Amino acid sequence: MSRPARSWFLAWALPVAALSGAAWALAAPPVGWAWLGWVHLAPALVGMALAQTPWRRGLVGYTTGAGLLVAVCAWMPATVERFAGLPPYAAVAVLALYVAVFALPWAGLGLAIAPLRARFGAHWVWAAAVVWVALEYLLPSTFRFFLGSVHYREPWVWQLAAVVGPLGVSALAVSTAAALAELVLARRERRGPPVATGVELGAVWAATLAFGAWRDATVEAGLARSPVVRVAYVQRAELPPRRERGMAALRDWARRSRAVLAAQPPSARPELVVWPESAFLPNPAEGEARRELAAFAAGEHVALLLGAGTTEPGRETNSVYLFLPDGTVGGRYDKQALLPFAEGVPSGLGWARAWVPQLGALAAGEETVVFAASSFTFTAPICYEAVLAEQVRAMDDADLLVNVTNDAWFGASQAPHLHAMLAAAAAMTSGRPLLRVAYTGASGLVEPHGAIVQPADLGTDAGTVVAVRLGAVEAPARTWGAGFGPGAVVIAAGLVFASAHKRSG
Repeated sequence: MSRPARSWFLAWALPVAALSGAAWALAAPPVGWAWLGWVHLAPALVGMALAQTPWRRGLVGYTTGAGLLVAVCAWMPATVERFAGLPPYAAVAVLALYVAVFALPWAGLGLAIAPLRARFGAHWVWAAAVVWVALEYLLPSTFRFFLGSVHYREPWVWQLAAVVGPLGVSALAVSTAAALAELVLARRERRGPPVATGVELGAVWAATLAFGAWRDATVEAGLARSPVVRVAYVQRAELPPRRERGMAALRDWARRSRAVLAAQPPSARPELVVWPESAFLPNPAEGEARRELAAFAAGEHVALLLGAGTTEPGRETNSVYLFLPDGTVGGRYDKQALLPFAEGVPSGLGWARAWVPQLGALAAGEETVVFAASSFTFTAPICYEAVLAEQVRAMDDADLLVNVTNDAWFGASQAPHLHAMLAAAAAMTSGRPLLRVAYTGASGLVEPHGAIVQPADLGTDAGTVVAVRLGAVEAPARTWGAGFGPGAVVIAAGLVFASAHKRSG
């Protein structure tokens, strides 16, 4: 490699790739420059196409992914330090290891671009989208940061997620950025612009927007005719110390809830009041806590759902409890999908406790519970469960999803906003409304077509009553749309094989 080529690679290709990936953090909330999500990968894709050897192409791709992950997960060291008690250097090492592993699929994208372009010409933009969907589907990431998820507030585009999930929106984003990259490459090579590819992309966009406008209006019309129930939720500005989350916290939640209920006219009284995950730490169905919770539910004539810990002989769980208006306990659900390391150590990694004794040791729940209020049913995915499409699918056989969570561990970072975004994405594929109640925010209702209703900002004291329209909407992504990812894997394998065969020929 000549000195000028090496200088170009180090001084331009790699820094631009890192910034290109990092720009996704600006497209995501709370900044929310969603337009950037359609174009930010174009410079990195140009670098992947121009790099002269396979390992350099892979390095450009890897650097793109590393830039994205560092920007998006900048909150991780402080959270790990706060949650696990690790020293700062060890917390930074956790982030470094996370980035090192989960940026690897981006190297695969980098390796594929130049061969795909050589084999398919300007139509590589579609092949690149398929390859990325396959990689994103296979990406072994804890939080599943689908590229397309940042478009969850663009209703006409976001309806595509109801058909093929966020992966479909990711495909549109990558093909759009790739078309821009091809325009730059064609100009550099003194060729005419890729008109045919541009026409194809325009047709795909037109079809996407037309379908999105139709579905958004159709679902809205159906919701307008749906039965309405009212649910109150409460969040706090700050998370008090653990020692203060006993009876004093319970009484504070009750006081806040009574203030919300007192402000409602009799015709608008809610059927259900929701307190977030970790609202109460000891067993709430025992002793003084049970008496006071039962008195609150009976005195206010409402059902009460609250997040709490459960301690039993040899077993601790993260749970939600329902207290009925007659003061009895209407059910309990124990979280099934535990957050790796924070709540439970994955199978085979028990040795990690010798290094970090603070790792979670909760037991996973064994079955889904469908709760019943006076006029509707609901399930209660806890925290991380609401971002897992498979878990949501297992829990959406009810009128409403109520997601309780405690994001205070993340502090005033981007993470709570990202968590809310990913929960909205999973809700879109279920066809059910999802009410998200976070300890310190961000809370709010996500309707079946993606509209976000009565949100409460992060780090604020909030209490409100939400009118929930209970229409169940057909979401193809819930059924046959789940095959989009595996199908992309098969097609991508064929495309990569065809491009390799062309090269060797």
